[in-house]
Parts: sequence; C-alpha cells; structure tokens
Amino acid sequence: GELRFLSTALTNSIESLSASTAQHMQTTELRNRPREQKVLTKAKVEQEGHQRSDLQELDRARAVMVQRIESLCTRVVEPSLQAGDSSLHVGEEAKWKQSVVRWFWNSIPIMPCVVVRCLNEWKAFTLRNQWAVSHVIECIQTKLKHCIDLSKRIGGLGSISMLIHLLSGHLETKMKKSQEDESSLAEEVNVVKQAINDLRLVGDDVFSTITKEFLEMMPKMSCKVITSGEESGLECPILDVYLARCEAILSMLQSQYCAPSLQCQVLQRLFRSFTCMITNSLLLDSDYRRLCNAQGGLGLKVIISTVDAWLSESAPRSKDLQLVKEELLPLRDICNVLLLGKSVKYTPIRGLNLARLEALASRYNSNDAQDRILEDDIKAMRLNRKSTVLLRKGPQEIAMRAEVPDPVKFEISMGRLSLSSIPIPDSIADAPELRFLLLKPPMRQ
Repeated sequence: GELRFLSTALTNSIESLSASTAQHMQTTELRNRPREQKVLTKAKVEQEGHQRSDLQELDRARAVMVQRIESLCTRVVEPSLQAGDSSLHVGEEAKWKQSVVRWFWNSIPIMPCVVVRCLNEWKAFTLRNQWAVSHVIECIQTKLKHCIDLSKRIGGLGSISMLIHLLSGHLETKMKKSQEDESSLAEEVNVVKQAINDLRLVGDDVFSTITKEFLEMMPKMSCKVITSGEESGLECPILDVYLARCEAILSMLQSQYCAPSLQCQVLQRLFRSFTCMITNSLLLDSDYRRLCNAQGGLGLKVIISTVDAWLSESAPRSKDLQLVKEELLPLRDICNVLLLGKSVKYTPIRGLNLARLEALASRYNSNDAQDRILEDDIKAMRLNRKSTVLLRKGPQEIAMRAEVPDPVKFEISMGRLSLSSIPIPDSIADAPELRFLLLKPPMRQ
C-alpha cells in the first residue's frame, strides 16, 4: 500500500513539473517573439536594401555599357560603312573625304579590330552583356541593308569576314586557358559562338545581294559562243565581254580589300551561271542540236581553254580557286563526249548527271550515225570509279540550276593578328569611352 502511494505521488509530481515547464516555455516564447520578429524584420530590411543596391549598381553598369556601345557604333561602325553623298559639290566632296577616317591599314579593315578590342575590354562576352554584342551586329546589319553603294557593301562583307576571323581566334585563345573558372569560360564561349553565327547570317545576306547584282551585270550566254565563224574561239566578242566584266568585278573586290577566298566564291557563282547558260541551251534548245558533234566540241574546247587561261592569269591565289574550276566540269564533260564519241566510255564523267549525259548522247547520236554512244558505253562511264556520284544517284533533271548549294565560307587565312599592332585613327578616340585604345601607342608603318 505504501509503495502504491509513493508511485502515485511521484507520477503526480512529474505531471505537475511537466505542466509547469511547458507553461514556462510558452511564456518565454511569447516574451521573446517580439524580439525575434524585430530581428527578422531588420534582417529583411537589410536584405532588401542590399538587393536595391545591387539593382542600382546593375542599372549604373548597364547605363555605362549603353553609352560605350552607342559611342562604338556611332564613332566606328557607322562611319566605316558610310558611303559618300553623290549630291555634294566638288569642293564639299573633297572636304567630306578629308573628314573621313581611312578604314583600312595594309589591306586590313580597322573597324573589326576596334570592335573586338572594345568588346573584350568592356567584358561584353558574358550573358549579362550579350545584348551589347547583339546591338553591334544589328548596327552592322542595318547599315549594310540601307547602303546603296555597292563598294561599301563589299567593304562591309570584308569587315564581317575579319570579325569572324578575330572572334574565332579569341575563342580559340580562351579555350586554351584552363586556369579560368569553367562556368565563366563556358559562358564566354557560348556568347562568342552565338556572335559568330549571327555574323554568318548577316554575311550570307550581304554576299547574296552582292552576287545577285554582279550576275545582273553579266551578259547572257548561249551556245552562240561555240558556233563556227567569226564568233568562235578566242575572237568571240561575248566571251571577251564576260571575262572583262569578271575582271572588273575582281578589281572592285580587291579595291575594298575583300579576302581572296571571298573573291573566288564570287567567281564561283559567276562561272556557275556561265556553265548553266551554255549547258541548258545545248541540251534543251532544239536550235543548237546541230552543235552536238565533233566540230561543236572543238569550239567548246577553245572556250574552256580561254577561260582556263584567264583564271590562271587573273584569278586570286587561293585554295578556293578550285571551286571555280569545278564549276566548269560539266562543260569539260560535254567537250569530251563530243570530241571522243564512243571512246568516251573510257573517260570519267565528273560534272554531268545521268539525265544530262543521256540527253547529250541522244543529241550526239542524231548527228553522227556511225560513232553512236550506246547504253553499254553510258553504263561503263557510270561504273568508272572516278566518275561523279551524280551518275548513280542524286537529282536527275536535265535543266541545270544556277544556284550554288554550298554555304559561303567566311574563314580567311591570316594567321594570328595582334590587335595592338593595328593603328587606331585619332579621330575616333575623341570619345572618352574609346580613349583607352590610344593608351598604348601601336606600331605604325
């Protein structure tokens, strides 16, 4: 009985103590709650203050970047792509020319070098400042889109190729620096890659409009260039005009220091059109069926030899010159078929598809019943390992299209270019944002 009494008393004491402790804790919590709320409120206010300060700092930094980019566009990008005003009088035009900065140095466009130096100095190759890079590219695109001066657009095309070259070199240099933070390095790499892609799109559009204007300047070609008589061979007036205009176009490209690779790609488009006009007229025009014989092949061979001689003498030295020569392959195939007849089965076909080869053989057979090209001969040419795959697969229409399917290549071979070695015109350093360009005087000629 005593043990039960002690146990009950102990239980009551514990319950009383627990209740007292809980009440004490509740009272303490109620007493400390205002203090904790005050501390939390103060921390929240401080956090909001830091956030406002950070936003204000970002706004100030963005305002500075906006001012820098606007100065870069108005002082560098726009003047370098600005054409002269043809309405000016002689005296005014001379004064205008004196005020314009010479935007090339040793055939190197200055504007891309200044742009890349500024963007790198201002740390624009980040996600936060990517808009600045895009704004400069949009400025270039807008200026070239509204430029009616063909020579200035050609100069702009050269500047775009140089920008791509410099940004690719900058990208390569950054990727070799492994000591940088991987996240920031990946961020800069992505921004530069996007800038290069955007510049390629702008360059494609400019290149397309330029080549379209060049093609409109060229005379229309047909099989008249291979007819016998006074209009054949080296004395063909229309061929002389075509090559003379090609030479004038090259001079225009070179005067604006357009890269040799781009010059060759322009020539590729011109001779693609040249080949298309002759091939289509020979295979599709009934008036020229009579030229599908050995005599026509001899006249065409003289034309090809004339063009080859002109390319060897006048075309720029570049590995892309091979692209121009490849555009003449269909004409070489036609020449071989017409001159060799049935024996052409031992010669590879490198420019014609099967439909064009069969159409040419049909026209040849209608003019020469003794040396006919048979189906077995065409099969032998198809099985020749050196023949083009067009004889076995691919589009099989007879009509040849003048459009070149290959994308424009803006890569230029200049090696490594030190941006600090490019002289900066003093007139563009009047703006405070650009004065850092003259802090270290570059080497001059």
